[in-house]
Amino acid sequence: MTPVEDKMYEVYDPSAGSGSLVLHLANELGEGSFGDRAIVYTQDISSKSTRFLRLNLMLNGLTNSLDNIIEGDTLLSPAHYNTPHEPSSGVKQFDYITSNPPFKMDFSATRNEIEKTWQDTDRFFAGIPNVPNKKKESMAIYLCFIQHILWSLKEMGKQPL
Repeated sequence: MTPVEDKMYEVYDPSAGSGSLVLHLANELGEGSFGDRAIVYTQDISSKSTRFLRLNLMLNGLTNSLDNIIEGDTLLSPAHYNTPHEPSSGVKQFDYITSNPPFKMDFSATRNEIEKTWQDTDRFFAGIPNVPNKKKESMAIYLCFIQHILWSLKEMGKQPL
């Protein structure tokens, strides 16, 4: 990864946890003579993880990104939009996305609401999988995260899957 001089990169993790992946990426982009080159955006459903991530940002000198660390359900209500706090402006797209989404998590309580909320968009272009009744903690949620990540990536953006 070779950062471009004077370029500020927007990096995102839609299921950030404590933020180790996205912080490593931000530090890689900011290394060398270019100084701080990354603005971090994250979202995670866990309030504990979100608080820990904010602490991690402070410890790593990325305090300019503190306002972009959001607690919430990424699939149902993504927090980052092209115009802040205006969902009608569209889901924000990023230069780099890194993530380790939950492989197995029961999202049966919100599955139908996700489908209803996003049915008139192409955000979940491959559809929202049904949650198996006998195996609620299946990998169904993973497909939703992959679609969200691809939807949130700029045309020339990069994301390892």
